[in-house]
Parts: sequence; structure tokens; C-alpha cells
Amino acid sequence: MLIFSRYNLVLLAVPKTGSTALEVALGQEADGRFGNPPEMEHLPLYRYNRFVRPLL
Repeated sequence: MLIFSRYNLVLLAVPKTGSTALEVALGQEADGRFGNPPEMEHLPLYRYNRFVRPLL
């Protein structure tokens, strides 16, 4: 999961869709990153909305 605060954008990682390549390409521009443990990287949308979104 990559967080871009200036664009109001969160890129959620989905298994088997090339999200790792996106993280490599855009990782330097991201303001925040969740990757470890893997449960945080592949967070379902309902868990993102419940736990992470209120923090942002």
C-alpha cells in the first residue's frame, strides 16, 4: 500500500496484479508505505476503511 497525500491517493496492493512493480516505480514519490507484515500490504478495502483511513 502506497500513500500519496498531496494527490489524496492510496494505492492498495492486490496479489497477482503487478502491484510490486508499481511499488518499485512509484515508491520514491510516496509519502507513506505499508509493506511489512504482508497482511498490511494486501489489506482488504473494508479493513483499510476501518483501520487505516481514519488515521489519514
